[in-house]
Amino acid sequence: MTATNLNVIQTNDRQDSCLQINRNQTEESSILISVFQSIDSGLIVCDNHGIIIMMNTESERLTGWMSAQAKGLNLDRVYNAIDEETGISILPFLLRQLKSGKNDISGSKLILKCRDGKTYRVSNHIKLLTHNGETAGIIILFRDETSDFRLQAEMQKEEKFRALKSLASSVAHDYNNILTAILGNTSLAMMCLNSKEKTGEMLEKIEKSCFKARDFNQKLLIFAADSKPITEKTEMADIVNLVKSNEKINNNIQFIFSIPDTIWPVCIDRFQIKTAIEKLLDNAVQAMPSGGAVKISACNSVIDYYNNMLLEPGRYVCLSVKDKGVGVPSSYTDRIFEPFFTTKCSGSGLGLSHCYSIMKRNGGAITVESEEGKGSTFKLYMPASKPAC
Repeated sequence: MTATNLNVIQTNDRQDSCLQINRNQTEESSILISVFQSIDSGLIVCDNHGIIIMMNTESERLTGWMSAQAKGLNLDRVYNAIDEETGISILPFLLRQLKSGKNDISGSKLILKCRDGKTYRVSNHIKLLTHNGETAGIIILFRDETSDFRLQAEMQKEEKFRALKSLASSVAHDYNNILTAILGNTSLAMMCLNSKEKTGEMLEKIEKSCFKARDFNQKLLIFAADSKPITEKTEMADIVNLVKSNEKINNNIQFIFSIPDTIWPVCIDRFQIKTAIEKLLDNAVQAMPSGGAVKISACNSVIDYYNNMLLEPGRYVCLSVKDKGVGVPSSYTDRIFEPFFTTKCSGSGLGLSHCYSIMKRNGGAITVESEEGKGSTFKLYMPASKPAC
């Protein structure tokens, strides 16, 4: 074999070896890409400037961007995640955390806004990619938890059903107490018919018990009634004046009203809202048996789509009723608007649930902030007036 032939053979061997290496690398790349695309969570890879390099199939579904379209774009243009509670974009915060030295950050309770307008509830995990001790890029892994949220909603429905059963039990219990008083005194009155004085006293007790039954029944009817509100454009000052005209005299309680002239008109049923405010004032008075001040104030508020009160986005007026009473334990605040739930010995548990029902019917909401021993602040959100109102 000549030297020339040997060189040719060695050259061919080297070429075959290179081809085999290329084939192996191609196969490995193909496998890695398949794994990358098959991950059931969204995955976005960026360079260290936040420019998107690649995305997998699930991230395309959740963001509404195809990988080819998103490549080369800034991450914040494609991955638009909002904190569910504050409505603020979380990406700037996460990137600042990364720059401060943290290289592994997780987040939950996020709303991801898709390019086509859909929204998903997601959790995410962001990590820095490093090479030879230097930052080489950023990887974002995010999981669709929308179905988990729907499951939680179904569980909440079950919880409401149990609350309804508790409600029925409470109704039966309260009516039983009232009817027992009526029947007992009636029986005694019949045994004492020969004594007009004693009979009159017992019949008076029967009458009082009947009035209690009537009042309690009226509360039930008001709460259960799905009466459609008669909405009209109303100035907040007019509602407050209606409340003031019926304000109960209490020497121990001072009512302080602060309603600026700049408050927007609202579109509500003024008499239903008046009832809700009066119930909150009654609640505040009962919370301060030793007396004190109740502050009633109002402010304009713009509510966005991501509010946690399930309100339609738009303009609202927020009326606050603040007391410095006994407050509500934190373990009870989630239940405070449930029918028949009360922390008072003599309460019916219908006052605040009635307020909740009124606000929902008027397109608004009611919230509570309370600290045991320091007082409570109830807020009524009412839709601001529109031209069609």
